[in-house]
Amino acid sequence: MAVTAQQASIERTRKGYAAFDQGDVNTVLELFADNIVWHIGGNSKYTGTYNGKQAVLEFFGRLMQDGLVQKHEIHDILANDQHVVTLSTVTATYKGQTISGQTVDIAHENDQGQLVEFWRLSSEQEKFDKLIGT
Repeated sequence: MAVTAQQASIERTRKGYAAFDQGDVNTVLELFADNIVWHIGGNSKYTGTYNGKQAVLEFFGRLMQDGLVQKHEIHDILANDQHVVTLSTVTATYKGQTISGQTVDIAHENDQGQLVEFWRLSSEQEKFDKLIGT
């Protein structure tokens, strides 16, 4: 049985989250287009838009250097020809404190299945911002 484009997107997405949770940045970056745009909302020191694979790599490096650890419990992944939506509970640990909340991650893929744009919406954005600081 042939794998549909949607099934392939879901499998790539699962692979990406698993790699991120394990700190395997190289595997995560393989899933990104060179011109990826990564949006971080809220009001923390990470808030902003990161343009290009190098900028996203540097952003991930900052997370790791700062000791922020995130783990994703994926509830569902929905996909069509251009979008992937991931519903999950994210647990963030930073400087000995932990918070959890529901997130909706929205991603756009190009024709080659590479991620070209990413947004996260969090039920606990204010708590995350307070935990992380500016």
